[in-house]
Amino acid sequence: MRLAAILPEGGASLTSLQRVLLGRGLATQGHGLVVLQLAGRPDPALVGADLEVIPLGGRTAEDPLALYRCWQWLRQERFDALLCLAPPGPVLSRALRLMAGGQPLLVWANEPPSGRRWLQAPGDLWLAPNNALAQLWLEWGIKRGRLRVIPPAAPLITARDTGLSLRPELGVPASARLVLVAEPLQPGNAVKQALWSLNILNYLHDELYLVVVGDGPERARLHEFAQDIQALSHVRFLRGARPLAEIVPEIDLVWAAGISPVVPDAVLAAAAAGKPALATFGSCQGQAVLHGETGFILPPQDPAVWARQTHQLLCEPALLERLGRAAQAHVRYHFRAASLVQAHIHAVAELRRPALAA
Repeated sequence: MRLAAILPEGGASLTSLQRVLLGRGLATQGHGLVVLQLAGRPDPALVGADLEVIPLGGRTAEDPLALYRCWQWLRQERFDALLCLAPPGPVLSRALRLMAGGQPLLVWANEPPSGRRWLQAPGDLWLAPNNALAQLWLEWGIKRGRLRVIPPAAPLITARDTGLSLRPELGVPASARLVLVAEPLQPGNAVKQALWSLNILNYLHDELYLVVVGDGPERARLHEFAQDIQALSHVRFLRGARPLAEIVPEIDLVWAAGISPVVPDAVLAAAAAGKPALATFGSCQGQAVLHGETGFILPPQDPAVWARQTHQLLCEPALLERLGRAAQAHVRYHFRAASLVQAHIHAVAELRRPALAA
């Protein structure tokens, strides 16, 4: 089986980590995943994982030149199903159906529906990461029989990953405690709240540093804000291209303070490495963070509460370790990459069944 995945511009519904896990998992079973990136630079996470990425050079996802190149590739290559990594707009939807010869599409829908109805064909299969988002899409008109829930997967953190040394690279003491925040640095991100929490905590924990992983237009503004509140000496910014598997083994805790309908990659990766998370309810959909068992669910936009809970964990190493072990066991059982891969294989088989019958 060969799956052709269309990656529009900006953030796709299936995150970089999930695309890597899906591509690697398909490869181990003798299948293939080819990512056709309509706009923007090639996804560094996919390139770094040696997966096949074809940049089509468009300025936007609906750039005529990029769509023409996509059509050329689909016409010349063999593929068994077309997977759109985000709900397509009207122009892209029509274009993809023409390129696919009218066959139904697999569509990932990790985001709540926006103000317009997406074009859909009766045979399309829509994929959602949790029941809450699936319910939103049902209310938006997607038929129940054409909707499948596929939970995200956590990576397997190997001994090779844990052998790396992050602290010397960051220029922090060997005894430093590290909190990770990983998200796109777009307007509305939760990094400013994390910086406020760090500022509070540094009065009690001078050894605490915040590691911010991500790229985006707000990077310079956040750097300036950290300097304004005199927290910059305890903040380290890393580019989003850095694999989380190389970072999470050496952190103490992950913060997921943003309002997100899906589980952030950082939470799953950290849990796989045995590190607990503080998260908002919006970032724990799918029960990735169990309050009091694998981490804590805290209210958003309340830096004092986040600082207080982090202070407790830093002062109770046994509690921090217990939560981390429980988080690791939880994601290994409930968020397996094999399940993610098998669910996609079943979805492709279901999508092709009417065509084969015809």
